[in-house]
Amino acid sequence: MTTFQITSLLILSGLSSVDRLAGLNIMLSRPIVVSGIVGYIFGNIELCLLIGILFEFLGMLEVPVGTTITLDDTFGGYASSVLISIGAASYNAISLLICVSIIVLLMYPVTMTDKYCRSFNGKLIENAFKYNKEDYESRLILFGLLISFLRGLFVYNIMTIAVFVILIFVDKIHNTSYSVYASIILLSIFMIGYLVRFFSVRFVFKFVFLVSGICIGWFML
Repeated sequence: MTTFQITSLLILSGLSSVDRLAGLNIMLSRPIVVSGIVGYIFGNIELCLLIGILFEFLGMLEVPVGTTITLDDTFGGYASSVLISIGAASYNAISLLICVSIIVLLMYPVTMTDKYCRSFNGKLIENAFKYNKEDYESRLILFGLLISFLRGLFVYNIMTIAVFVILIFVDKIHNTSYSVYASIILLSIFMIGYLVRFFSVRFVFKFVFLVSGICIGWFML
């Protein structure tokens, strides 16, 4: 990757996180938008837009009602389009399925950082009311934007690198030879993961359940 591409990705990851946490509200955080921008950066806009559409559909499976925080589909669109653009995932259907499955799994811890940021911003607001400092609101807003930007800058890119490493590991295990049986198992695990969100248990237990299912599925393969 060129210096321009790396710099553009770092800026995009930070700004898309700010937009997701209501700092911009210009729809930059939508998967199809962030994927399209990544595609433009790498000159691979058509395929990246298709990947963005996929994560748009996945994002529609959860509705942000009230204080509900949906899975971070912004990360999904960003990571998948970057990995495809740099050649970490090939264009065949099974390779894309594996890439998307791993990204969806990591969307859970990424979403947890979203919740932590919102909780942290809430505590900052409480302190603002408590101490009632002059010009505290302006500094509070700027600090909140900075935290949101750094979240995207570090979390999105570190998790994207993590997916890249996992893909290399999986490719070595399977030696790029995937059977129909393996693809059916992967697809089943991928879809069953979304049923977990209906469980009336704490988020951490849902995450542990899903990770366990994925591990069992890989062991079966």
